[in-house]
Amino acid sequence: MKSIILAAGRGSRMKAETDTKPKCLTMLRGTSLLDRQMKTLQKAGFAHGDMAIITGYKRHLVADRFQTEFINEIWDQSNMVHSLSMAAEWLKNDICLVTYGDLFFEAEPIKELIQIQ
Repeated sequence: MKSIILAAGRGSRMKAETDTKPKCLTMLRGTSLLDRQMKTLQKAGFAHGDMAIITGYKRHLVADRFQTEFINEIWDQSNMVHSLSMAAEWLKNDICLVTYGDLFFEAEPIKELIQIQ
């Protein structure tokens, strides 16, 4: 099983908070939402190599955290479905959990989802 994090957008509704970074790098209790999500996915059983990210806005700030990156060059003119299509080939060969880069959640519900599949 794989996981992919959609993190191409800016988060313009957050105004100045995302002038210099994508919203997935918003800090929550000392850890960015993206790093928190990666740790949670690892706790749920995903290996680092089974996690990918789709980047766009200020991609250089997040791309180095992942072995697999897909880039939505037109992040400011498209939507999440278009972003996900950047990884179409990668997604064909396995079941994939898709999450948004600005979420936080616990590992237990993800573990339960993995058992269902």
